Amino acid sequence: MKKTLVQISIIAAFMALCHVSATAQSLYFYLYNNTGKTFTKIYVSPSESDSWGNNLIPTSYLYSGYQTKILIPATYGETCYFDLKVITTDGTSYKFTSLDICQLFRITIHWNWTYTTEWE
Repeated sequence: MKKTLVQISIIAAFMALCHVSATAQSLYFYLYNNTGKTFTKIYVSPSESDSWGNNLIPTSYLYSGYQTKILIPATYGETCYFDLKVITTDGTSYKFTSLDICQLFRITIHWNWTYTTEWE
């Protein structure tokens, strides 16, 4: 009986650890547009990737003066370093590389295409 209880405890602990690692990549951050331009597309990809993946903008546009929540898909892996690309209504794209998103709360992109960050 005691042996069975120990085995059940070990199995339960193992299942809990597996669940944590499977959901560990629940990353998100807020993107604030302070550029004076409207964004039509927002892409985020792991820094080591050659592909941008899907447009992550949750609405059709992100107007200047507004922010949106960007959810990082779990399929992007367990890295913390991502590249960010925004595309404006005139088709111009701007890239920001090697951003540590694991502790990032908000990134603000400014009119001169620099950015500032706020951390959790």
